[in-house]
Amino acid sequence: MKFYAIALLIMAAASSALTTGCADTSGVSQDISSATVQTQQSEDKEETMTVTVNGESYTAHFYDTEAAEKFGSMLPMSFTMSELNGNEKYIYTDTKFPTSAEKVGNIKKGEIMLYGDNCIVLFYDSFSTPYSYTKIGYIENADGLENAAGKQDAQVTFDK
Repeated sequence: MKFYAIALLIMAAASSALTTGCADTSGVSQDISSATVQTQQSEDKEETMTVTVNGESYTAHFYDTEAAEKFGSMLPMSFTMSELNGNEKYIYTDTKFPTSAEKVGNIKKGEIMLYGDNCIVLFYDSFSTPYSYTKIGYIENADGLENAAGKQDAQVTFDK
């Protein structure tokens, strides 16, 4: 009988502790919700840069890659970029960037990519490709980019 009485007391105490411990969870879940919202907001904050091609300026966004982070930390940079294939401008730099190359399949007009570990490429036309690139960024609205880039080498400035 003593055993049952002690067991009932322990169960009652445990039940009370559990109930008391969980009684006011509104503050806790609200704190968790606030933290989740703050995390999502910080992830949604995209860093931008201005890309100027032969005097025409465009707003560009960085991809979330180590190469993009390093590229962004080096801005402003200005290059005379060489023409290639009627769809891109490129420059080999002295800087080696971290790579995370992937077969992109399709390139969109306005994308800024890294070929190898030191070749910055600005694409001014969309097309399919079997090549692998590391993503750096993309121009938000690339309308007119092809005209700005022209068919010769182009003066391109990347700035924050």
